[in-house]
Amino acid sequence: METPCSTPKFVKAAPMVSSTVVPCWQHQGHASISASPRAGRWSAARPHHRRRRGAARSTGRTASLGSNRGVWHLPMPRPSDAFQPATPQSSIHGSADMLPLELSPPWLEMPEEQFKQRYGPRQKTSTAFLGRTLLRSLNEVLANAPSERALTKKPLTVNLSPPLRLAPLPRELRFYIFNATQNSGERKQDAFKIQLSTRPADAVESGKSARYKFDRSGNILPILVGYYAPLNVYILWDADLHDLGAGYSYSNSVYSKSEVVYEAAALGVAESDFRLRNGIVENIIAARSDALVEGLKRRIKATVDRSLGGW
Repeated sequence: METPCSTPKFVKAAPMVSSTVVPCWQHQGHASISASPRAGRWSAARPHHRRRRGAARSTGRTASLGSNRGVWHLPMPRPSDAFQPATPQSSIHGSADMLPLELSPPWLEMPEEQFKQRYGPRQKTSTAFLGRTLLRSLNEVLANAPSERALTKKPLTVNLSPPLRLAPLPRELRFYIFNATQNSGERKQDAFKIQLSTRPADAVESGKSARYKFDRSGNILPILVGYYAPLNVYILWDADLHDLGAGYSYSNSVYSKSEVVYEAAALGVAESDFRLRNGIVENIIAARSDALVEGLKRRIKATVDRSLGGW
């Protein structure tokens, strides 16, 4: 005995244009299903019933799935992935802000001059430019690339997949990256600085008295970074020392001696001590772009050694 059906059935078509007829006794007719690789879609036509005398002919209009008339259209997958379930974006490393490297943006491996011409700052250095520059320097250890939306925000969480020769590096780091500047008129002469012009997304308070903390959710280590574009050098501070107590104030300045930046530009990686206002001596790491991975390893080791020392 035939089983009634309420909607046309869909079947896989051969690579060439084909048509299959499926009985549909509820409609007392047949539903035809055709696939056209050129059109890139499946289509299932409603059963054709005998036209009443005087009725107008069908205009062949199409409608979306669920319409009461016309033709249903469903996307037709490419042959290579026709039977592979799609992976939700949110399941890739647990974040919708990440893209797998096979979907990485073209700027990640773009020649340097072309990258600067297309993405370089016209006037003010943007957060997106700093993020792209950072990721290009970390390309050899990237697990995936953050989305364009994530590049416009601080902090920038980066998933890493370092080879054994570059271990130890954590699987994730959270970067607070700012534009580093040098000005002869600064109160601290012969120094580079960044300004912490960022607030947490859930911050309620604002003003001079407001204090903020770096995001350490998920046990992800925050890395405080300044990028000095003229020398292509990153300055890596100990983030834990710059939100002690109640936290940092908006637009607070963080300093580094200039000698460590020049030394890193010449040698690749350099270290220097800097005495903070509270009397704590901070170990600062500077690294040229092509040596940033090594600089990060030293930054993390110095932070761990300092914390194990009890301060």
